[in-house]
Parts: sequence; structure tokens; C-alpha cells
Amino acid sequence: MSQPNNQLAETQPGSSSLQSFAVTDRGLNEKRPLNEDSFLADSERGIFSVADGVGGAEAGEVASQTAIEVLDEAFRHRLEGADVEDLMELAIQRANASIHQMAQDHESLR
Repeated sequence: MSQPNNQLAETQPGSSSLQSFAVTDRGLNEKRPLNEDSFLADSERGIFSVADGVGGAEAGEVASQTAIEVLDEAFRHRLEGADVEDLMELAIQRANASIHQMAQDHESLR
């Protein structure tokens, strides 16, 4: 039986009534006993994202965690009035470039 990733994100009393709950699972692939998925559930900023660890690839957990970290960083430093779709697109491009560079620099991550 796999261990799911769980996270509960709740808003502070007096703020928005949005609550979220996230669960991921490693799936049925016996080659990957660990859950390689990562997610971001931030009700305060209204950001919810899942990065699938792609269980057939090497270091899927590194790639999925990197994608979530880059996305979180982009939204943490978001300027007031910034276009959210543009920010998301740039964050995804940055995450992709970062993951690609890690794979080039470290043979174990290819």
C-alpha cells in the first residue's frame, strides 16, 4: 500500500471561506514504490497546482518538486495587478528550463 501525500490548507478566521484538501498517490507502478507527485495548495493566495512525478522517469520526484517550488516562488513575489496567466506561463517556462538544466548537469537526474 502506498503512502499518499496529504496537505490541508485552511484560511484564517475572518478571511475567505475557501478550504482545500489535497491527496496524491504513487499509483500502481511497482517499479516506483515512492510517491513522486508534488503539489501546492495555498488557499490564502488562491494557488492550487499538482505536478505529476511521472513514475517511469528517473528522478520524477525531483522534477515535480522543482516545478512546484518555481511556481510557488513566482506567485510569492507577484506584483499587484500582474497578469496571472502570464505569470503562470513564465513560471512553467522557468520550471521547465530549471528541470532541463538539472538533467544536463547531473547524470543521475537524466
